[in-house]
Amino acid sequence: MSATIELRAFRDINELADASAATVRGHIEQLAGVEAAVSVTGLTFLAPEDLGQHLGTAQTYAASVPLESRPHGVFCLNLGDTGGAALAEQMTGTEIAGTLSNMQESALKELMNILASGFLDGIANSLGIEIIHGPPTVYHDSGPVIADTLRPSGTEQPLLIMVNLGVELPALTETPVTFYLIPSADEFASLLNDLS
Repeated sequence: MSATIELRAFRDINELADASAATVRGHIEQLAGVEAAVSVTGLTFLAPEDLGQHLGTAQTYAASVPLESRPHGVFCLNLGDTGGAALAEQMTGTEIAGTLSNMQESALKELMNILASGFLDGIANSLGIEIIHGPPTVYHDSGPVIADTLRPSGTEQPLLIMVNLGVELPALTETPVTFYLIPSADEFASLLNDLS
């Protein structure tokens, strides 16, 4: 990693994750119109090249969002294959017959947008900044294929922070959702150290 994040800043990352979980819950309830329970179940630091391994070799529902302001980089979320299908059925009230229908695909994409926006807004609010990001790109593919499309351009080495959330909607058992924040290491370190 090209930047040094002081040890006390790791506590701040935990606080960012907790704040983001609360914002995700609020976004789901406000924009999807359903009550939700969202909790942080894990926080891990990884090497960016390990993303494909953690996404897994099986087909999975995932989305990526480009970060167009500090901390530049990319944000990715993974619902898993079973979790993505269950959420699509929950959001539409219809069962999947083989592949997602247009309505189910649209509902899942909208939910991913809500989850991504909520998570990034939680981080931005905690840092006291605005994070400008593009629209989500949704994938249903294997982890290595998805990871290949997310490789950062340029020479700056990024940081990869993996946050595991549990998302529970009515009549649906808790669904694990994994968020991957892959920011510029220098910019993210600067923002965290400004908090300390």
